[in-house]
Amino acid sequence: MKIVASIIVTSLIFIGCVAKKQTLQEIQEPEITAPKAVIVEDFRAFGSSAPLAIEQVTLSKNLLSLHVKYSGGCTTHKFNLIGHRMVTKSLPPKRSVRLHHDNNGDDCREIVQEVLIFDITDLAYQKQETMIHIDGYEQGIRYMPVGN
Repeated sequence: MKIVASIIVTSLIFIGCVAKKQTLQEIQEPEITAPKAVIVEDFRAFGSSAPLAIEQVTLSKNLLSLHVKYSGGCTTHKFNLIGHRMVTKSLPPKRSVRLHHDNNGDDCREIVQEVLIFDITDLAYQKQETMIHIDGYEQGIRYMPVGN
C-alpha cells in the first residue's frame, strides 16, 4: 500500500512540475499605454471640435476612461484630452479640461460608442490633489496622482 501511495504522490508532483507555471509578471495587471493629456495656454490652439457626448468617466490611478458617443463610422477619429494651464486658487485647485474631437471630415451617421483612455498625470497641479472639470460632463473628478 505504501508503494502505491508513493507512486501516486510522485506522479502528482511530476504532473505539477510539467504544468505551465505563471510568473509573477503574468499575474500582475497588464500595463496600459495611453496617450497623455496635454496642457495648453489656450483651448483654441486645437481648433474647433466635432460634436460628441461624454456619457461616463472613470478614474483608475493615473488613467482616465471616457465613455463617449459620436456620429461617424467611415473614417478614423482622433481625440486629444487638453487641460488649460491656469488653475483656480482653491483647495483643491481646479483645472478646466476639454476632449477635442477631430472627425477627419467623417460625415457618416452611424452612432459610435467608444472608451477613450488617457494618462492624466500632467493635469495634476504641482503633483497634489486637483479637481478636474471636463467640458460636457457635469461631475468634477477628484484626482490624486499616483507614483512619479
